[in-house]
Amino acid sequence: MKLIWTYDDKMDKGESNSRNRIILINYYIQSILRAKQFGYETVIYCNANLEQYFKDIVDELVIVESYEDSIVWDYMKVKVMEDRDDEFCLIDGDI
Repeated sequence: MKLIWTYDDKMDKGESNSRNRIILINYYIQSILRAKQFGYETVIYCNANLEQYFKDIVDELVIVESYEDSIVWDYMKVKVMEDRDDEFCLIDGDI
């Protein structure tokens, strides 16, 4: 089974959020690394500008663009469900 995270930086805009963004990215990184310790395959769907944070730690990285105007807040999770037919579990990295 693959564990899949989604991370969209649309809520991270502005300097006031830069510290919070780094903290949140680190939560995701720790969550992914812990899953790998337990032997799970790891996948993340994210924007191209976030690739640098995850490319060396996940087994699969999927860049998602052009969904900024979606009316669905967590559109990347919908994208995962539309795109995949393998066995997976969606994970929230910030809990």
